[in-house]
Amino acid sequence: MDGAVPSIGQGLRKITQDGCGPAFCRVRVLDAQRPVGRDWWKCITRSNFEAYDANTAFAYYESVPCRIVPDLQNQTTTIFTPKAKYNYCEFWMEVDEDQQFQTTDGRIVRCSVCDSKDGEPIFHNRRMVFVKNTPPELTVRGMHKGDRIHVLGIPRIDLALVSWRTRAFHTRPEVLTWKLLYEIIVAGIYEN
Repeated sequence: MDGAVPSIGQGLRKITQDGCGPAFCRVRVLDAQRPVGRDWWKCITRSNFEAYDANTAFAYYESVPCRIVPDLQNQTTTIFTPKAKYNYCEFWMEVDEDQQFQTTDGRIVRCSVCDSKDGEPIFHNRRMVFVKNTPPELTVRGMHKGDRIHVLGIPRIDLALVSWRTRAFHTRPEVLTWKLLYEIIVAGIYEN
């Protein structure tokens, strides 16, 4: 790895129904197989996929072993992890700080993960990624420390942390075997 940090949208899999529609949306929890009307593509329903609850998904993400093998001679990095589970998670996100890191293609916000609207945070200081001009990103722009929102998230490897670990291992070799380095792409907002 050359130290470059990937763009926010890099490597995303689209959440779609019947191969159509945008990747990011507002999520309406519906009983029907398919929403009706011209904006049917804006919905993700529980019948389209299975989103896991915050306790199940985040406990798993926090426990995944990870081994990083930097190859300085060939300028590559290999990441070893077991097969991933819990690709979609539903949770309440609480903004941890007013400062939001803006990038050219979105923003990154430090947040806590909650399992309900009024519940105590169960995981703190997690990196949430928002793709520019999507409903989740437009919503989080106006949020402040302590504000909460009900979201759908997709985990991915945090390549900024991979980069840091490959630079830090000379003085801290244990960083190469710490748990999985993940962040959450906020792909949808539940309309409660």
